[in-house]
This record gives sequence, C-alpha cells and structure tokens, in this order.
Amino acid sequence: MIIVGFLLFAIFFGVVAYKRMEYALVSIVALLPAYLVRFSLFGLPTTLLEVMILSSTAAWLVRTVQTSGKESVFLQTFFAKKKKSFAIQLLCWAIGVFVVSGAVSVVIAPSMIAAVGLYRAYIIEPIIVFVLFVDTLKNRRVFLAVLYALIVAAIAVSIGALVQYLTGWGIPGPWVEERRTTSIYPYPNAVGLFVAPLIPLMVTLLLHIRLNYQKGVIRYSLIGLLFCGIGVSIGALAASKTEGAIIALVGIVVIAGLFWIPRARYRTLWLASIGIA
Repeated sequence: MIIVGFLLFAIFFGVVAYKRMEYALVSIVALLPAYLVRFSLFGLPTTLLEVMILSSTAAWLVRTVQTSGKESVFLQTFFAKKKKSFAIQLLCWAIGVFVVSGAVSVVIAPSMIAAVGLYRAYIIEPIIVFVLFVDTLKNRRVFLAVLYALIVAAIAVSIGALVQYLTGWGIPGPWVEERRTTSIYPYPNAVGLFVAPLIPLMVTLLLHIRLNYQKGVIRYSLIGLLFCGIGVSIGALAASKTEGAIIALVGIVVIAGLFWIPRARYRTLWLASIGIA
C-alpha cells in the first residue's frame, strides 16, 4: 500500500509538473527536507524529494520531446549550434569536470553501490534540477516565488528547532545534555547548513522590497515574512549551537560592512580589529 501511495503521488506530481512546472519547482524547494523521508521502490532506495525531482524530470522530457526542444531554454543555450558566450563555455566545462570527477570517484570507491547512490544524489540530480530551473525561471515572478518558498522552508525548520529547545522534546540522545536542537534533522549541524545561507538572502530581499515595492498589503506582508524568517533563523542557529554557521554569518556581516555599505566601512574595520584583538 505504501508503494502504491508513493507511485500515485509521483504520477500526480508529474502531471502538475507537466501542466505548470513552476508549481512543481516551488513545491520541491519548499519541501527540500523531504529527502529525510526514505523508502524503497521496487527494491531501490529512494526518498520523497527524489520522487518529486524524477517526476518533474519525466514531465520535462515529455514536453521537450513534444516541442522538439524548441521551447527549452537549456537546450537552446547549451546545445544550439550558435557560438556560446565565454560564461556558458566556462559553465559547461565546470559541469563536465564535476560529472567526470564524480564518475572516477565511483569507480575507485571501496563500495561501488554506495558510491553510485551518492553520485546520483549529489551530482546527477542537482544537475537535473539545474536544467529544470533554467527552463522554468523565465520571469521575475517565478524567480521570487521560488525564493520565498525557500524562505518558508527555512522558517518551518527554524520553528521546529525553537520548539524543540523550549520543550526539550525530540532532541536525539547525544545532544540532550547540551540541549542542542536538531529540528527535523538527525544532528544539530544540519540546521545550520540549511538555515545559515538563507539569512543573508532574506536580508537582501528585505532591502530589495523596502527600496522597490510601493506601500501596500503585499509590501508589508513580505516584510513581515522576512523579519520573521530572519528572527527565527537566527534563533535556530543559537538553539542548535552550530558555531561554524554563526562564525560564517559574522564573517558575512564584516564583509558587507567593508565592501557593501561604504558609510559603515570604518566602523566595521574598527569593530573587526577590536574583535580580533
């Protein structure tokens, strides 16, 4: 019954992706932690996130074949006969080296089966998602929708970490004494790995909205969402005690103060010098 349920979900998600790929991508981004839902499908280990990606890929392939690739931005950019820009050539070489080096690692790995699984999850599928994004993010509206879906995911993970810290419920054994929260993940550092890179993104979006959006319900709603996201994300980092992520954020603040905000340059330099001393 479980396998049938996942197959039906895969079919449903594929239909959604075929009709409106942007909805599928927003769902994938909002549910990035879905890789934690693991199961076997016809004897092959997989995850819920992987099912969503593969269903979307199948839908993309069907549409591409139907249109002979004429509507695919990815194919027209990377495989058209016209001369490619230097940036595209550099990206092609980088992806090629990445794929080949991963394949070499699979061949020389002590456990080839495990290596193939990692190769699929960490190299092949991210490249597939890159292709889907290139073909789908054709306007500013879809791009922002994907960003806000990512922020909603960060808020959900952060709230889980904060609730865990306040109640002590669900903290895995090794981190109970330190009271390091893990949210939905099996270890605390995963919280920092997911949330920390999104805090500068939220700050940047907040500045963008304040400078470019007219006053209204949408402007204030987005500002409220971003303030909430920044607040709970910083709280989650503190609750999970991911020191590396916290140091990285401090470094970002210093770099921004030195190079991005001219008026704060000398203050940042003095504060950084005092901190180092």
